Amino acid sequence: MLDTCATVKVCVGYKYDDDVLTDFPEEERIWHEAEPVYEELSGWQTSTAGMRDYEELPTKAREYLERLAELCGVGISLVSTGPVRDETILVNDSTLTRWIPGLRSSLPPH
Repeated sequence: MLDTCATVKVCVGYKYDDDVLTDFPEEERIWHEAEPVYEELSGWQTSTAGMRDYEELPTKAREYLERLAELCGVGISLVSTGPVRDETILVNDSTLTRWIPGLRSSLPPH
C-alpha cells in the first residue's frame, strides 16, 4: 500500500495550545482542538509485494519500520507484504519469535 508513496507521514504528536503532546490526549475536548504533528519520511517507491525476508526490503522501507518501532517503543515482529498469509516477513530474533518459537514453522517455506 505504501510502495508508491514519495513520502510517508507519521504522526509523532499533537499540537495543543503552545505544547506538543507526545501521547494521545485523554480528554475528549482536546481531541477536537489538537492538531496532528507529522514527521515526513522518504518513501521507497518500489514494490515489496511478496517479499519474505526483512533484508530484502528497500532501505527506506526498513528505515520507516525502524522509525515506527522507535516511536512505539516496541520492535517490529511481522511485516505484511501482501494480502495472503505467506506474504509475511517474520523478523528474525523478534520478541514474537522468542515468545512463540514454533511460529516460523507455521509459515510456508520461502
